[in-house]
Amino acid sequence: MPVIKELDKMGVLDYNGELAYSGGEPASLSEFDDITNFFLKKGEKYIMVHTNAIKPVKSVLKGLGTDTMSVTVSIDCGDRQKFKQIKQVDAYNKVVDTLKKYVKAQGSNKKMVRSKYIIIPGVNTTREDVNKWLDETQRIGIQQVVLDFEADWLARNSNNIPEYIDELFNYMENSIKQRGLDIQYYGVANQYRQLKGLDSSAYGLHQE
Repeated sequence: MPVIKELDKMGVLDYNGELAYSGGEPASLSEFDDITNFFLKKGEKYIMVHTNAIKPVKSVLKGLGTDTMSVTVSIDCGDRQKFKQIKQVDAYNKVVDTLKKYVKAQGSNKKMVRSKYIIIPGVNTTREDVNKWLDETQRIGIQQVVLDFEADWLARNSNNIPEYIDELFNYMENSIKQRGLDIQYYGVANQYRQLKGLDSSAYGLHQE
């Protein structure tokens, strides 16, 4: 925090850009709230937080109300047992409770809280898995979802992607569209779509 304040005094920080938190659990940093509140006070144009959402964070609750902060949570499933299998921690109910608080804290933009699904072949790749996730997403009140792939798997299998993965991805896209949810593709999902020659513009969907 002292370094950020010093940079601010020097006039080298641009508050018309984007502050992105990712990698591990940024909200566990001792100065996370202080840093986030500092940039909120300065009027940072956009703050993006990737978090596990095991517990609600005060500065995130505050930021969501400003319409300048988004929160993405990689939940990857729709039930407690599958969550424990994937994450190796029994915290599904806590994450759902936090997401409900974050959804309620949103300002006028109701699409700033996002549920992310990383496709992990052999783990969460059945239609039942997808339906449970989408059902829970809508129960929570989330209106935008994010799709991605397990990066190492796609790197190893880019030239030999099983047919069931293609079928599942198509099912996910159609189901999301039918439910009236917005969608984003993260980097590895974009790679998959490029490999398959898929055109996201046909869906009017955003990519990152």
